[in-house]
Amino acid sequence: MKNFFDYNFNIERIVLACYVPKGEGDTVHKNRASHGLALHISGNKKYTFEGRNILHTGKNDIIFMPEHSNYIVEMTCPGDCYAINFKIADTVSFEPFVLNIGDLVTDKFKSAEKAFRLKSYGYEMQCKANLYSVICSMLYKYEKKYMPKSTEKIIAPALEYIHKNYTSENISVEHLAILCGISTTYLRNIFLKSKNTTPIKYINELKLSRAKELIVSDYYSIPQISELSGFGDESYFCRYFKKMTGMTATEYRQNKKMLDK
Repeated sequence: MKNFFDYNFNIERIVLACYVPKGEGDTVHKNRASHGLALHISGNKKYTFEGRNILHTGKNDIIFMPEHSNYIVEMTCPGDCYAINFKIADTVSFEPFVLNIGDLVTDKFKSAEKAFRLKSYGYEMQCKANLYSVICSMLYKYEKKYMPKSTEKIIAPALEYIHKNYTSENISVEHLAILCGISTTYLRNIFLKSKNTTPIKYINELKLSRAKELIVSDYYSIPQISELSGFGDESYFCRYFKKMTGMTATEYRQNKKMLDK
């Protein structure tokens, strides 16, 4: 299972952006067809996933409902909500969760719903832009709530350096530790606590995500993608890509073309 807040989202398609009035909406969901985020404007609901994982929502709560999930919705106090259903480029499993977001993103959900309903020129791009904005706000809220500021500040220099340079150089844990003024052991411990992974795995996930973007763009050869995504060595890139995705880079490109038809 991936942590929703550690995943670099590549939104492939908006399936639906809608407003669900009080008392409406399906109560039983089997093998959900897409990922979904629902912002509850009022009322209270109880979501039971796979018959065991129970989540409760109230005003200003966002619930994430993973693709292929099975769940039942009970309206303990009827209320209305906005929802955005979407597909991502990768096959990734997430756990459902609830996050109270306040009124940070209400206008983004409303804007996505309006764009999808009117279907004017570029409406899907508008929906995607609003969804990305929602996810960014959720990430900000999540990190503010769950990551101590002191911890966040300690690894900030390492994260900034990684995101600026992961495609252009071979970044070492030792160098990151020096940037943060801490030991390599302490750096690894903080990464495990805050990012649920090691620094090297974090870097490789960024490289892999970038490689997928370049593959789907269909502008570059595999050797070029290996270089541009920061892997450098083509044979290592090909082995690593197949290990992490279950298919070769060429197969991944062909598969995406078939899905887009």
